[in-house]
Amino acid sequence: MLRVWAHGSLPGTPKFAQKAGFTAIRELRLLELSTTTDDGVPRDFEPPPTPPGIELDTFRVGEDEAEWLALNARAFAHHPEQGRWTRRDLDEREAEPWFDPAGFFLAREHRGSADDASNEPASGTSKAKSRMLGFHWTKVQPAGAYGPDPVGEVYVLGVDPEASGRGLGRLLALVGLRYLAQSGLQAVILYVDGDNVSAVRLYESLGFHSRTVDTMYERHGLG
Repeated sequence: MLRVWAHGSLPGTPKFAQKAGFTAIRELRLLELSTTTDDGVPRDFEPPPTPPGIELDTFRVGEDEAEWLALNARAFAHHPEQGRWTRRDLDEREAEPWFDPAGFFLAREHRGSADDASNEPASGTSKAKSRMLGFHWTKVQPAGAYGPDPVGEVYVLGVDPEASGRGLGRLLALVGLRYLAQSGLQAVILYVDGDNVSAVRLYESLGFHSRTVDTMYERHGLG
């Protein structure tokens, strides 16, 4: 079995691949969003009201790793790479110069008293009285990586499957986009698998559009 990536998926690629005995098995889309409109007006990234019992927080290095890894594994159980992250993978990212926990947002279900919720990350959420249900890990790509200027990235966004349908994906997406826009970044990019229909639908509803599409092809029976 041989697997290869076709970066950019030019119009003639599918026909060429078919003639060579390859079948498309995965589509990875690079989506892009400008943080301003065509008229230069800042886009509105105001998040919706936080659902009852949910608090927004940011990642705490040295405290949240184990719970986040467990949540990440549940949220990406069927993903060929993301769902298999280990503590070593996370530690390596935390050691990168771009890592900033201030842009790593968490949604926790609070099990204590019914305090008023807000769209600002909580500063004193007790881990003993909460559980992590979703996250939006943002990243800033340096100038030259995706264009002449630095750009923001939706690095990873995930929600516990048991919490689906509660609007946490859109809430966390907008919280992160607002953070990136307020940081002065003019564009935001992300990668998403083409068969992740719900994620693609969410991102397109927020204004993202395809910049490039990479396709993985597979051929059997070599040799």
